[in-house]
Amino acid sequence: PGSMVNHYVQLAEHLALQASSRVHAALATLVTDPRSLHFFAFVGFFVLLKFALKFVGWFYRSFIQCRASIRKYTGAGKWAVITGASDGIGRGYARELARSNVNLLLISRTQSKLEELRQEILAKNSKIEIEILPIDFAKSDAEIYPPIEAALRGKQVTILVNNVGINTTEIPSLFVEQPIEDSERMVRVNLNSMLRMSHLVIPIMRENKRGLIINLSSFSST
Repeated sequence: PGSMVNHYVQLAEHLALQASSRVHAALATLVTDPRSLHFFAFVGFFVLLKFALKFVGWFYRSFIQCRASIRKYTGAGKWAVITGASDGIGRGYARELARSNVNLLLISRTQSKLEELRQEILAKNSKIEIEILPIDFAKSDAEIYPPIEAALRGKQVTILVNNVGINTTEIPSLFVEQPIEDSERMVRVNLNSMLRMSHLVIPIMRENKRGLIINLSSFSST
């Protein structure tokens, strides 16, 4: 039995050496054969071309492609809803959309800031309607969305700007070091609000056969 085992071991070693030599010979042929080199160059060219076209497409869509016109979403009787409207980007959207003569439903946490923005916009364009709704998106759904649903009733909403967002953490910080309550609050404000607002508004847009939803995000808060 021992000699038989040695025989099979030697046979396996011999077969392994033969296989190795054949592989080396095949690789040497591939490297030296011009036809093989042309084949691999051809494949490599198309792989690089694929990635290059993807990059060009992304660059065009991000920096060159013309932005969609909002004219068909604005005008008499149409409404834009903006969350997080009292400061920053939301405030900027409110000002710009007011110039397009679209009515505004401004939603944010602080009523005094909303009222200040309302008066500022109406002083420049008194032709539009502006309603304000003080809502804290960090509260429970039962406190947030029924008042919003009531405010939307009867309005021809064609634009929704999901802008509200918070950051409850120090940057940078480890996820495991963040209180779970802070993480849950950030999810409610930054993510759940986008989901629920879109769910409320899309049926209105479908009924009107037009609608534009703008979702804003932040690298630091989401």
